[in-house]
Amino acid sequence: MGVLRAITISSLALAVVAVVLLNSSLPAKAQAPEVQVLVAKAILAYDDKRFDEALSLLQDALKLDPNNIEALYYTGLTYLALKDPSHAAEVLEQARA
Repeated sequence: MGVLRAITISSLALAVVAVVLLNSSLPAKAQAPEVQVLVAKAILAYDDKRFDEALSLLQDALKLDPNNIEALYYTGLTYLALKDPSHAAEVLEQARA
């Protein structure tokens, strides 16, 4: 019985560790919809030629997801619209990588 009980406790400990690890990754996944909303708002602002607002929204999105291709792409376009080609090239290169 001692060995069986040790195996059960080990299995329980392993299950607890797995749950903790899974839960630690949930906030990153929960941020995805927020990033999508920020990017969508930024695109609307960009289309309305509100480039400063678009850039601010895109920067907020990139704080949550620094590798978001759509946010990087529109950040590059926004920098171009703001007549800042050096920043545009830098961000667009990051999106391409």
